[in-house]
Amino acid sequence: MGVIPIISGFLYRFGGTKQWKWCILNQKLWRYLIGWYGIYYAFTCHNWKYALTVVAYPIAVGKFAYGENSWLNFLGPYGKFFVSGLAFGSCSFILLPFGRALLQSLLSGLSFVAIKYLDDRKIIINPVVEWLRGFMGTILIWGFKRA
Repeated sequence: MGVIPIISGFLYRFGGTKQWKWCILNQKLWRYLIGWYGIYYAFTCHNWKYALTVVAYPIAVGKFAYGENSWLNFLGPYGKFFVSGLAFGSCSFILLPFGRALLQSLLSGLSFVAIKYLDDRKIIINPVVEWLRGFMGTILIWGFKRA
């Protein structure tokens, strides 16, 4: 499913802005929907553990937020972005083999930090910033092979 990172990027982006006034969905619900593909894999692979992505992504996005009121503020600005990215990438443990999931988690954490750095220097700006977070947090699921 090569479209997972692309769609995840858009869902992450839609969940980070208040400009979507036409939408009846709650703003954060967009980010919670990132685990949508787990249901697809659960049905096509006949393995219901994949449906846990529907629960994992809302926990990662909701409980490991990097906003101003984040409980992770004690880590500093880059530390909280790393932990947020790490949590987001860790949702891939449901789908991917251990080594690849670990790599996805680390890549996601480092990507969140790099994106913050580039955003702080105005090298990249929204909507690209949020799209990249969603994309990089699921990039290694790109070549997921069904079991």
